[in-house]
Amino acid sequence: MRSLPHLGTGEGTAMLGVLTLAVLEMTALATAPASDGPIVSGALIGAATAAFVVVTAVWHRHRTTAR
Repeated sequence: MRSLPHLGTGEGTAMLGVLTLAVLEMTALATAPASDGPIVSGALIGAATAAFVVVTAVWHRHRTTAR
């Protein structure tokens, strides 16, 4: 059974950062005016994609160094 990521590692820090980013994104989308919705959504999708790439890179590096 795999353990959960620890916050002391890069993997855990990246995961915590992504969760924080998700909360901030939902807050920004909820408080944005309706007319700016598509622009805010596009920016948030880009930020979420960048966060996913960073987490994937950290996770991949962690796995390759563990071998």
